[in-house]
Amino acid sequence: MNQKSMKKREWYNYLWNLLNHKDAVQTAVILTEPFVGVRVLWEDGGIVGTAEMMEPFCSLFSEQEKWVPGLHTMEWEGKKTEIFVEVLSKQPRLVILGGGHISLPLCSMGKMLGFSVTVMDDRPEFANSLRFSNADQVICDSFSQCGAHISDLPNTYYVIVTRGHMGDFVCAEQILRRNCAYVGMIGSRMKVEKTKERLLEAGISKSRLEELYAPIGLKIGGQTPAEIAVSIMAQIIQVKNSHAYHELDGQIGSFLEKDEKSQAVMAEIIEKKGSAPRGVGSRMLLCSDGRNIGSVGGGNAEYAVMETAKTIKQPQVLEFQMDGRESAGLGMICGGMIRVLMEGLE
Repeated sequence: MNQKSMKKREWYNYLWNLLNHKDAVQTAVILTEPFVGVRVLWEDGGIVGTAEMMEPFCSLFSEQEKWVPGLHTMEWEGKKTEIFVEVLSKQPRLVILGGGHISLPLCSMGKMLGFSVTVMDDRPEFANSLRFSNADQVICDSFSQCGAHISDLPNTYYVIVTRGHMGDFVCAEQILRRNCAYVGMIGSRMKVEKTKERLLEAGISKSRLEELYAPIGLKIGGQTPAEIAVSIMAQIIQVKNSHAYHELDGQIGSFLEKDEKSQAVMAEIIEKKGSAPRGVGSRMLLCSDGRNIGSVGGGNAEYAVMETAKTIKQPQVLEFQMDGRESAGLGMICGGMIRVLMEGLE
């Protein structure tokens, strides 16, 4: 089996670069001493790891198919060893094709839900940073150029809400040739069927058209632009959460790419019990310059993680508990516990 080894910071950067062109990457990390924090990822039949001596880990992780996501406990090297396996994807991207009334609440909701948001329209009065001040990218050009402006990344959710069926067709014809997570198109059933007929004539396969969400959104009886946006985002969340992926925050990726000399501690929830507000796979990057990226839940537990990060020298798995008294003080109904893997990135 092919193998590569690198330092932890380099490994995370390598992972981030992989996610630029892959839908998801499966990874594993050892949680038991003396190998706490040793990470591997599988790539093209080989493994990339963070240990200097990769040979024993290569044999341990040789059979990727047996490592389903979750916590595993097994006998290895004569002792019980705990291993956490997860599938990681990049921060999801929401691309809104059309800058009309529905697009405004869609953009706001997308940002609120953790998407990187791109808006495109061919009218300057609709496609500008003043109108979409919270969008990550605003593009003003002909819809025929959307494929040229918007990079082809698999973890992308496309919403086609142009002002007419011609714009819808032009966008859908380009997007349906991509391997993306979701494509939805607004319109009446009659308009949708006519557009589908044109797409078939343009060479889009019937099976691909069956993956088009049109008419778009869940059936909640939405009437106003905001209500329709809620139905669209609800459907996107439903599709997104059908995948057992954990997302690597884009701000963490930016840190890995740009802040090469900054030190940081990565905290990741690998198990939770009770009413802890954030789920398994949630990450928080605690930078030496005082910045914190992401969250492991807020409140007392997150404060304890932040304080612990100041003294972390070696990777550790720690428990942070909220008992009933702490939970009441935080406005929570009951207590919870999170197990957090904390590791330095240098």
